[in-house]
Amino acid sequence: MDLLAETRLREVSVTYLAKERQFSWCRLIVAKPLVFVNDSGDAVVELLNRYAMDLNDILVVADDVHLDVGRLRLRRGGSDGGHNGLRSIIASTGSKNFARLRFGVGSPLPGSTLIEHVLGTFGNRDRLSVEEAAARATQAVVDWSRDGIERTMNQVNGIGGTVFYPAGNKP
Repeated sequence: MDLLAETRLREVSVTYLAKERQFSWCRLIVAKPLVFVNDSGDAVVELLNRYAMDLNDILVVADDVHLDVGRLRLRRGGSDGGHNGLRSIIASTGSKNFARLRFGVGSPLPGSTLIEHVLGTFGNRDRLSVEEAAARATQAVVDWSRDGIERTMNQVNGIGGTVFYPAGNKP
């Protein structure tokens, strides 16, 4: 999200950092929670209230251990998929109906815990895939804000576009 903001996000509240970006088609607010992932819903509710938005106005970007490193998946809504941050947002807002962009971080290596994996750093082998995926995720957020969920899902998820396989890892 720092890539999208183009500069450092600034503290807006005790629950999130934010930066506004103005495009010709919309005002985009990039926000990053400051709270534990299990409390992400508190930050989202505060953000929705502060900017008078509803759930149709947000796109949540979340890591996903069920996707290969660097793989992206965009959805218009759905379950939390075992992600504690998405679970918190669903509980706090009372709805599963918000767009989410899942960012593949792969599963933990043997001997590593889930927490160590998602809070750790990527090794040299995955770093390029992550950097490329971060650039594609940034573009996906911009495309979503301009073109809407359907068209952007087609691009990101590979329907009607090129499917990207990180570091040549084809299924």
